[in-house]
Parts: sequence; C-alpha cells; structure tokens
Amino acid sequence: IVEHHYDVMGDHMIQLGDMTATSIQQGPDKIALPSIEFWCTLADEELFRKDIEREARSNGTPPEIQSRNFIYQAKSSLIVLMLQSLTRGQKDDEEEEDTYSIAMAAQGSP
Repeated sequence: IVEHHYDVMGDHMIQLGDMTATSIQQGPDKIALPSIEFWCTLADEELFRKDIEREARSNGTPPEIQSRNFIYQAKSSLIVLMLQSLTRGQKDDEEEEDTYSIAMAAQGSP
C-alpha cells in the first residue's frame, strides 16, 4: 500500500496515524502487528525516496520521486508507541522465542 499510494497518503495521514496508534496500543496482536509494519514499511519507502533525492542532487537533476517526511513528522509519537510496544505481550516463559510478537515488530521499527 505504501509504495503504490505514497503520493496520495498525505491527505489521510492524520487518520492513518490515529488508527494505527489505537491499534498498536489497544488492539489484539493480529491488528497491532500490521499497524507497526505499516510504519516500518513507510520508513523504508522514505529512506528509498531520500536515496533517490540524494542521487538526483549529485547528478544535478530533479528527483523523480520525493519524500514527504511522514516519519519525521510523526517521530515523537512513534518513539513513544514503539517504546511502549517493546514490552507489550511479554510473558516470561510463556512466549516462545521464535513467535513474531509486538515487541519483535517494535524492535525493527523506524
């Protein structure tokens, strides 16, 4: 979704941010995990776009695509969400080490 619809997401980022934040904080794992992955994918897309911009600048040409810096704009909220998520769902011996969890997803976040 992010890669194909990045350029039209700006109008919906407040709603996407609110929905994913609520899902991460209060939703079941099957909803919270894709919400964290949304932000991870968005961060990857913005890094890709920043690379394109740098390369174009070094060649003296306008970039074909540009970052809208959504991650930068949401960084304060994202840091709090991901830090809270690092301990979510951890149950000492009950959780298997190889089970993909909210905490594991938060470790790979932006």
